[in-house]
Amino acid sequence: MADPVEWCTVIWSMADPSTQASTSSLITIGTASLAAVLAGFFSLAGIWFGQRGTARSEQRSVRAALIAEVAALVEIEATRGYIAEMKHYSADLQSSDGDDMRSMGLVHRFPIAIADTFNQIYQANLNRLGLLSVEEAMEIVRFHQLVGSWVVDVSPGGVLYEGTNDWAHFDEAVYLLQEAMKIADSLMGR
Repeated sequence: MADPVEWCTVIWSMADPSTQASTSSLITIGTASLAAVLAGFFSLAGIWFGQRGTARSEQRSVRAALIAEVAALVEIEATRGYIAEMKHYSADLQSSDGDDMRSMGLVHRFPIAIADTFNQIYQANLNRLGLLSVEEAMEIVRFHQLVGSWVVDVSPGGVLYEGTNDWAHFDEAVYLLQEAMKIADSLMGR
């Protein structure tokens, strides 16, 4: 670009009515100005479209990773049959066998060894949930909160891990996991 003083001279000469500019110099100035404006516009448009494409790509990969983690947790539950087993314990405690267990002070224990990293993709992408639609972000958070609450129950210190003879604790845990599975089905169906 030319020295700033030269450009100032050109602009002042255009604004000064006492200066008689020739038609060819005005066309040259107009063409140069139009070229500068168009170059700036296309530069900004290129940056905008590039950032938009990057954001879309990031959104797709974050969504895919979160849905993959949800699908893996659903598959683990289906393979291990946690819901069915907890329903069995609940039914057992509601029967006369449950009355006998309570009278003897016996409990059903449901300890599950779950790694702290069971939801590592979710944890790593908490700050990127805004890339998803509001509905998807809410469902993913709700899924992980329900599963997290169930994990607390079946981990050391949890009511099912330590053991209980109250069938309602098993029913609550079944409810939490079933609701999480419904959300997962919805998320994976999209």
